[in-house]
Amino acid sequence: MSNNRGRDLLILLLGAVLAYLIYRHYSTGRDLQRICELIGPHVATETNPSTPQQEIDNICISHQPDGF
Repeated sequence: MSNNRGRDLLILLLGAVLAYLIYRHYSTGRDLQRICELIGPHVATETNPSTPQQEIDNICISHQPDGF
């Protein structure tokens, strides 16, 4: 019986870790979206950016949801 209890505890622990990782992924995306909003409008640039601003523009544009 203790084998099933250990397995159930492991499943519960892994489920909690998964829930935490999903939350962190969501909150990180929300933080990135807010940063992109704060630093202004972004224009599409070339695929190999040569300046930090072009790199930021590419990151923010690729992070935008479809339709924006």
